[in-house]
Amino acid sequence: MSEIPMLGEEGMPQPSRPDTPEAATAGQLLRAARIRAGVDLSALSLTLKVSVRQLQALEDDEHDPAKGPVFVRALAASVCRHLHADPAPILALLPKAASHVSASHLVVKSSIAHAELTVSRPASARVLTPQALWVAATMLALTFALIWLPAPSQWAWFEQVNAWFQSSSPESTTMVSEPESAPPVIVFPPPDALPQASEAVVVPSQVAAVAAPQPVSVVPVQSPAPSPSVAASKPELLFAASDTTWIEVRGGQNQLVWSGVLQAGESKSVQNSLPMNVTVGRANVVTVKYRGQAFDLKPHTKVTVARFEVKE
Repeated sequence: MSEIPMLGEEGMPQPSRPDTPEAATAGQLLRAARIRAGVDLSALSLTLKVSVRQLQALEDDEHDPAKGPVFVRALAASVCRHLHADPAPILALLPKAASHVSASHLVVKSSIAHAELTVSRPASARVLTPQALWVAATMLALTFALIWLPAPSQWAWFEQVNAWFQSSSPESTTMVSEPESAPPVIVFPPPDALPQASEAVVVPSQVAAVAAPQPVSVVPVQSPAPSPSVAASKPELLFAASDTTWIEVRGGQNQLVWSGVLQAGESKSVQNSLPMNVTVGRANVVTVKYRGQAFDLKPHTKVTVARFEVKE
């Protein structure tokens, strides 16, 4: 039986409304899986060694035609594997590489057709040209010349050159060894130093009296203790994780101080000058201590990611 269309107030048929919501795209499914897992794009890019821009484009369904569907599907499968999500519904929504396969088939078919046309040419079209005959004759002549000519070891001029090199090698060694037999250079003292030397010979006791050093008392110098301002210029942040999480710490100029993943039971101490911008993934499994005092992450947490700034 055919379905009876629904009639409105004016008697006009109304289109049936779908009971299910609009289907989500592959990028939306990936973003939802990442948010459920509590993983940030920056941490995911560090783990997969892929730029954040490529992951953002994948979630926005903006696929680069230059990379092709094979790269897009492989990247989506890697993201699903890391997030422990089922890749089948996501890969079903991504473009397939059928166009590349058909193009390769076309190339193979065209090459086979071209080969069949070449083979089916008549024998008269495959007659060698005069240029090809000349090239073949030249190659044969060179081959016979290499076979019948004497070897290089039998050349007379080669023996003469070899003997000349052997006779010239001892001369080069003697020329190099000549500077070693040079006589030593004698340096005479200046005339002004002669009277002083004679005086030193005549009066040795005076020289000894002058040369005797006086004992000098040595006072140990203690290195100054670091001032409290220098010690406190780089405060310490201590992170302790009860489960797998990721942390990123940046300085005041947005330079990266430390970024990494902490496993369950691990801790990390970070020291840097203020201010510091901190991002913590899965904040519910991380405890933070600043200058030895516990720091509450709940006021700075959105969903599962906490972001805060440490100032003076």
